[in-house]
Amino acid sequence: VSQSRYTLGLIYCGFMPHGTETSRYSGKDQNLQKIARDETIKMLYTSRFSDGYIVENGGAAADIRWSCRHAADPNGNLVALFASGEDIHTTISCMIRNAALGTNYTLENLPKAVRTSDKDVTLGRMHRRSVRAIAQKFGLIPYIFDSIREARRFGRKSVATDAQEKLYDDIHKAVAAWDDRFPEFGEWHKRVEHFVRKHGFTVSLLGYRDWE
Repeated sequence: VSQSRYTLGLIYCGFMPHGTETSRYSGKDQNLQKIARDETIKMLYTSRFSDGYIVENGGAAADIRWSCRHAADPNGNLVALFASGEDIHTTISCMIRNAALGTNYTLENLPKAVRTSDKDVTLGRMHRRSVRAIAQKFGLIPYIFDSIREARRFGRKSVATDAQEKLYDDIHKAVAAWDDRFPEFGEWHKRVEHFVRKHGFTVSLLGYRDWE
């Protein structure tokens, strides 16, 4: 902050509508979307006005809602979950884990850490990330992931531990369960790929063209 180019005693944020792969805004100089949660740090940020406030405004899973619209969601799977009023990520996490891994989670007993990690499956598949990329979010580095995959392909032993082997299997099961539950997103990805091959660019949710 002390090195900011602004000299009026104020901190500004530059918002960019094309800075993320999820169509969320990104920020720079300073990125005020990344203020630390520590209260002692948050208290350092105050309004320039004596009676002013700093307001935090969340998008309420806006990127997922937009994706539902563009994927057409013919079965209303995710739309119905939003309409239920329940937390979308908790609901999906329970669905996928119970179907893929045989757990018995409910909205009441799902651990917060599990909900947080499972968001990477939802956002990953929604934005067409590979299983390998999603696995990195769970701590399975590419070297270990590739070792397990190649070992199973050629019938040899990998360098992974038993715990890593189990994590590899669990992630594949969870991703497969997500794809089965929300097949419309896979079809959407195919339509986008066909459009790009034909026209040479994609169009973001805000209308920006991204030329390939």
